[in-house]
Amino acid sequence: RTYNRAAGRALFDMYINTTVTSFGTGLLRFSEFGFFGIDIMRLNFLKKESVVVNEHWETWSFLSGNRKRLDENIDERSEKWKKILGAPTGFFVTFGIYF
Repeated sequence: RTYNRAAGRALFDMYINTTVTSFGTGLLRFSEFGFFGIDIMRLNFLKKESVVVNEHWETWSFLSGNRKRLDENIDERSEKWKKILGAPTGFFVTFGIYF
């Protein structure tokens, strides 16, 4: 849940659904029970992304007279999360178990 108090108040949930393709270099080891991987550098490529905002309440419109600033804030936060998910990462550890 996100609270924003810049020029009013709003409470909303933001759900981000992405499909990511990644390319990494590092170490990958398989055993009979699972796998263990360490990526020294991983590049992420977003294939599809969608953002759904579920708004619970807002007093933004009452105080400022319009929703323009609130909508801009929601769009900025959406873009920020897409950039974070698509950013290259370093030293990423992955492990799993076969079942």
